[in-house]
Amino acid sequence: MDILRDLLVQQKKKYIRLSEVMDITMQMAEVVDRDDNVSMSMLIAMRQEPLLLIDEIQQAVRERLESLPADVAIHFHRLLLGRGDEEPAPEEKELDEQCKMNFRLLSRIVMIDKQLNRKVAKDQSFYQ
Repeated sequence: MDILRDLLVQQKKKYIRLSEVMDITMQMAEVVDRDDNVSMSMLIAMRQEPLLLIDEIQQAVRERLESLPADVAIHFHRLLLGRGDEEPAPEEKELDEQCKMNFRLLSRIVMIDKQLNRKVAKDQSFYQ
């Protein structure tokens, strides 16, 4: 199915960008420990690019899903979110696994980002 291949490609691209975000986030954790504000500002700016590219990927996926019949779009949307009601079909397994890898990496990024935000913002942390 052509849609499966397209969605898998997009999810792999997303993983690459998430990996870039993770790398920069780890660098941010190092510079916050050194209290290096100049490097922190640079890293924050650098992290914006892969985040914007992830937004573009998400937009491409939304547009692709919108081009499908509603029932098919809903099925793939649920698969992408890991919320399908049933076990993915054999041909959907690779996409399902990629989406799960993306979610695990995103969860790690958010966890580190929360820790960084609490260190930097202290009482004014976004996550308080």
